[in-house]
Amino acid sequence: MPEFYYTARTPDGKLKKDRIRVKDEKALSDYLKNRGLMLTTSKIMDKPGKFSITAFIKNFGGVPTVQKIF
Repeated sequence: MPEFYYTARTPDGKLKKDRIRVKDEKALSDYLKNRGLMLTTSKIMDKPGKFSITAFIKNFGGVPTVQKIF
């Protein structure tokens, strides 16, 4: 199971940050909902040394193609 880093809000608006291992993002949302929290952001934490093409591509967002090459 992947490890997720998440932020969630309590009913009174306080922010909670933590990590948890769950099957997928839907399971994370359901888990938090059952505890009275609302998921605001989630990110899959990659294992150290593991290459993730999606994380690699996200790092290039907003950079012109010419600057990516050079």
